[in-house]
Amino acid sequence: MENKIADLKLELKEIKSCIYILQKAIENENNEIILSDISNYLEIALNKLDKMIESCHI
Repeated sequence: MENKIADLKLELKEIKSCIYILQKAIENENNEIILSDISNYLEIALNKLDKMIESCHI
């Protein structure tokens, strides 16, 4: 059970990183980040959320 909690925490930290990168890109109107990069970060976050949801057997 402890391993599962640690895995979930890691997944949440990775999702938080993706969201943070997107937030900073939008705030700074960063020209270095293109729409495909934004799409990729969103896809990573969504996939991680799906993985977390699937791993929860409630």
